[in-house]
Amino acid sequence: MNQPGQQKEYHNRTRILLIGAVLIIAYILLTTFVLRPLPDHFNSTTPAGGYSSDQCQTIWFFWWTDTALSHPDLSLYATDYIYYPHGTGLGYHLCPLTNMVALGFSALTGYAPNAPALFNFMVYFAFVLNGLASFLLIRVVTGRIGPAFIGSLFVTYAPYRLWHLDHLNLLSTGWGLLAIAFALMYFKAPQWRYLIGAVLAIVATFYVSLTNVMIAALFLLVCVIVFARRLLNHAERKRILVGSIIGIVIATILVLPGLLQLTHAAADWPVGWQEAEQHSPDLLDYIMPSSRQQSTGRGEAYLGWYLLGLALVAVTIYRSKEVSRWGIVAAVFLILSLGPTLIVSDTRLLPGLMPYRWLFETVPYFNLARTPTRMIVAAQWALAILVAFALDGWMAAVRSTLRSHWRTVTVGLIYIASIAAIGFEYAARPIPLIPMQVPPVYNQVVSDPEVAVICDLPIRRQLQISNWYMYWQTYHERKAVNGYLTHHSANATQLVDNIATWQTVDSTQLEQLQAVGVDAAVIHQPNQPGQLIRLNEETGARSESENSEP
Repeated sequence: MNQPGQQKEYHNRTRILLIGAVLIIAYILLTTFVLRPLPDHFNSTTPAGGYSSDQCQTIWFFWWTDTALSHPDLSLYATDYIYYPHGTGLGYHLCPLTNMVALGFSALTGYAPNAPALFNFMVYFAFVLNGLASFLLIRVVTGRIGPAFIGSLFVTYAPYRLWHLDHLNLLSTGWGLLAIAFALMYFKAPQWRYLIGAVLAIVATFYVSLTNVMIAALFLLVCVIVFARRLLNHAERKRILVGSIIGIVIATILVLPGLLQLTHAAADWPVGWQEAEQHSPDLLDYIMPSSRQQSTGRGEAYLGWYLLGLALVAVTIYRSKEVSRWGIVAAVFLILSLGPTLIVSDTRLLPGLMPYRWLFETVPYFNLARTPTRMIVAAQWALAILVAFALDGWMAAVRSTLRSHWRTVTVGLIYIASIAAIGFEYAARPIPLIPMQVPPVYNQVVSDPEVAVICDLPIRRQLQISNWYMYWQTYHERKAVNGYLTHHSANATQLVDNIATWQTVDSTQLEQLQAVGVDAAVIHQPNQPGQLIRLNEETGARSESENSEP
């Protein structure tokens, strides 16, 4: 009696699995093309992005998560392995879900937690997940598979993401997209499976990136406000409201353990909106790959003419309430991404009067991100939905005006042209790679069991050299005075800032290191081999150098 219904459900599931498999293969192939020449150097390099070395910090967290979980006496959320002897909290930076997924890949592939290849696996994972999640979101909104796929490419391979290839937390927006997609599915058809999916995805987003969860939550809030009338007229609006409240409560309970760790053993973050202004994009950066001196970075905020053109077509030609509302959502986040001050051609207008400042000073933890350009990802989500509407309308016009043979050819050409346009605008050149090398001087550290604490010199945080010290620590595994975290303990800051003022390393400074429990110092100088200075009470210090260090 139920066989026809069961058969239909079976075919639907088979179709979903087939589409999912095809999409995964497509995103893997496209990611391989976009990240060229990384696949040829997968085991020895990592993608540089726009900052060059923040992947060192991420790899350190892979290693630390594995180390902490392997030793019951260590805390996952706090450590004195960096910023010794004071230590610091890790709550803001930890990204435990990302680290656990990385360790899962480590177990499957055999790569060590600090292997460059493991970081590259996670970059691939972030791109594929983002592709699938953005496809699902656009498919839920538009109901079309082909346009949803094209729209997902604009989201997944946006210049902003290529600029942040060394920021795995910012690449991992797929969890937030899944939360939004499931929430919109629940608003359309209030079923418990969609609500559970939304709750689990938003919790996952929190344990991947605090910035991402705030952007996803704000995106959902804007959608609820913009589409309020539709929700109020929904036949099951009471069920939607009750379910949403229950979902928010459950999600809050599940993120509370991580929320309590955010500021544990870490200093406050006294950042004003003026610093956010310094990280704000120029309005002109949105329409041309920026080489402007004072912008946030070459191409970071670039949206692309094809994306903006199709979105404009959707809003102006395919006029409907649905399209107009998504245009409003896109406009909201475009305005927020401009930061607290409007900057046009390096000229500051409306200083401190843009809406971003209100969020920055009002919403708890919102100022932790400090970079307004991160809002551009939410604008891209809404713009990609508009692109899908435009493509769908374009293809509908083709189908209604051309004969069957020419229909198929023309639609295929539209898809090919769209993918080519995205590749031309977004992935026109090979990405820079960073060789992940460990100086040979650390072989001496590893071979000496009496060295338990080291200090790498010089400490220059503005040059991000301490990022590399953290990466090299995953090799020698000794505690270190060094560290490179945006949010860390105040006492650690005082010690590191004091050491950063040293112009030379003499016996007096070595005694200061010895006084805080340091056993050895590693001296790095440009174009010279590293030097290991072992400290002891009898002789004060003795040094050895490694002549083969690059």
